[in-house]
Amino acid sequence: MRYSSEETAEKHERILDAAGMLFRSKGLSVNVRDIMAAAGLTHGAFYAHFDSKDALIAEIAERCVGETAALVATARDAPDPLAALSNAYLSREHRDHAEAGCAVAALGAELSRQTPESREGYTGKIDAIIDQIGALVDADNPKAARKDAIRHYALAVGALILARTVSRPDLSDEILDAARSGE
Repeated sequence: MRYSSEETAEKHERILDAAGMLFRSKGLSVNVRDIMAAAGLTHGAFYAHFDSKDALIAEIAERCVGETAALVATARDAPDPLAALSNAYLSREHRDHAEAGCAVAALGAELSRQTPESREGYTGKIDAIIDQIGALVDADNPKAARKDAIRHYALAVGALILARTVSRPDLSDEILDAARSGE
């Protein structure tokens, strides 16, 4: 049965939505069968959309990092853009919902072990996020702004990872609070 291009695109998006949620909540070891079941599609339909699981991972990584770039863009109009970004990124809601949050914090360690091809698009998106954050930094020197942006981004990602890994809610909150006030 042939599907219209709209139906095909809609199914592709369903697969990406399901994979993004499952990868961020359970890791990259989630199998294709589970992804397709979550998307409400058959396992065999996967290969009509992707050549391999690596191809899906690459597209998901780019897409998820693009979502973080959108978050950075929304902070641009705030009176204190870095504080707005920090407050949104280092929120308890973001910490508690990895499945809907930043792929870098949820999957960074796993993505670092993927093929260079899988990481290529992801790397470009990370570089773009650093540039976006750099544009929020009040600095006359672009090199200094970029270094400051990398510092802010690394602090936020690291703090979010650390806050998610500790077992005590009070310590987790303390980590988020300290990282937010570190601006």
